[in-house]
Amino acid sequence: MKKSPLNTLILAGIFTTVPLTLSGCAAVVAGAAGAGAGAVIASDSRTVENMANDETIEKDATEVLHSNKILSDSEVFRVNAYSMSGNVLLAGQTTNSDYLKWCENQISKLDYVRKVFNYVEIRKPVSASQVAADSYLTSQIKANLLFSDGIRSGRFKVVTENSVVYLMGLVMEDEAKRAVNQVLGYDSARKVVTIFDYITDQPNLKETGYTTTDRIRIEKVNGSTAYPQQNSSSTYVAPVSNDMNGGAMIVEDTDLLAPAPALEVSD
Repeated sequence: MKKSPLNTLILAGIFTTVPLTLSGCAAVVAGAAGAGAGAVIASDSRTVENMANDETIEKDATEVLHSNKILSDSEVFRVNAYSMSGNVLLAGQTTNSDYLKWCENQISKLDYVRKVFNYVEIRKPVSASQVAADSYLTSQIKANLLFSDGIRSGRFKVVTENSVVYLMGLVMEDEAKRAVNQVLGYDSARKVVTIFDYITDQPNLKETGYTTTDRIRIEKVNGSTAYPQQNSSSTYVAPVSNDMNGGAMIVEDTDLLAPAPALEVSD
């Protein structure tokens, strides 16, 4: 049956505003096409509004990073910004620490930003071959998470810079540990840094209040961004080094609980 122009426009708008964490995976695209655009949204723990906010943050942060054409020249400055639930990761390399600090300060003032995690290395930008290796490792990790038991891959954003893997997301605590274990299994991953917000298993948020960050309300109050105090900061886990290579583990996977079912939130 031929789609109406209105339906086509709605679907186009959804795919424009909703970031696919695993956008390169045909399985996700096929699943969305078969089950409707809601399948894409359901794979991510964030609200549609918060997904759009993260898109806005990344766009505005990129403009800040490249606001000075000379100081942001690719020969001395290679820094990217990534956002999940208002947590902003800055990753890359630069030899200009002063300009980086200025950028970090400006990005921290952007609408919807909760916290900036600056992991930029003060050094010359890495080679094209390293960029390609990082991209390949990211694609391997995404595919691995997609087919791993006990992990909802759509909840994770994966970034690799100079063999350091960054995992971001709004996730269950047990699946977060499983995901880190998966990444530590790669010889080429020299370190894992996680920036997570954890979902609780409370079934009724209307009665219990803000017990999970997948329902963070971000509002503008007198021109400033305001957040509920219960969820004003992320649950941050310090970097984990893969000293053993090829299989270092932070937890025994057999001790982990099965992932909780999807939350049913009462309006």
